[in-house]
Amino acid sequence: MLTQTTLKDCVKKLQKKRERIVFTNGCFDIIHAGHVRYLKKAKELGDVLVVGLNSEQILQRQKAA
Repeated sequence: MLTQTTLKDCVKKLQKKRERIVFTNGCFDIIHAGHVRYLKKAKELGDVLVVGLNSEQILQRQKAA
């Protein structure tokens, strides 16, 4: 896990190396085969996969919508 500042630094370095960065996010608290397939497919789209984890606040907002 990275802080936002550390992630920004990593992304800058990867961009300088012309690496293709793929980002996705979600709730993976109980990871299952569908999550694994999704993340593998996302990784195939680039050189580096960055995964953001949704907070409880975001999950509650999504459930309410």
